[in-house]
Amino acid sequence: VFETTVTIDDGPDMPEKNLRLFRQMQGRPDGPLSWFGGMLSEDEFRQAMVEERRLIYEFKVHHSYGMG
Repeated sequence: VFETTVTIDDGPDMPEKNLRLFRQMQGRPDGPLSWFGGMLSEDEFRQAMVEERRLIYEFKVHHSYGMG
């Protein structure tokens, strides 16, 4: 169990923020990104983020509970 504060980031710069986030997650500093089994250019990836209305949720954990 986590006690958190959640920030929902949904501004006009979300396609670019998602691009940076997925570059970090995929370990790809440049070039195409993997998306649902295919590879997308930066422009295609940004467009996919717009079409899917992708947001970023940031969780700040205050406390965590549980076993081991």
